[in-house]
Amino acid sequence: MTIPLLHTRRPAAPPTAGVAARQLQERLAEFDIVADLVEGTEVALLHLRSGLVIWCDGHSFSWWTGRYSGPGDRWREYAYAPVSDVETAARRVATRHQILALSHPVGRAADLGLTDPDGSA
Repeated sequence: MTIPLLHTRRPAAPPTAGVAARQLQERLAEFDIVADLVEGTEVALLHLRSGLVIWCDGHSFSWWTGRYSGPGDRWREYAYAPVSDVETAARRVATRHQILALSHPVGRAADLGLTDPDGSA
């Protein structure tokens, strides 16, 4: 007696770091945020004008929160988001980008399009 083979679908493989980073880059562009992409063999980086760098390993995005923790506040705290949720990652990165941009002098914030031309917020 022959047992019929069942065709099962394999779970979708996570995107490569470059593919995932490009997806985030495209979503950030919808927020009018320019992100330069640098791709390596197993990691991709997005660099924003505010100085924020987002790392992607193909499984998650990570970026520095601006906070320190641990004994003597010597460890940087990082935020993470799975590559499967680019929408949420983009919103969180956009928020951090804006915080960084607004912490700069008015000229820097204006360069990032976060103030009116007269320098007001």
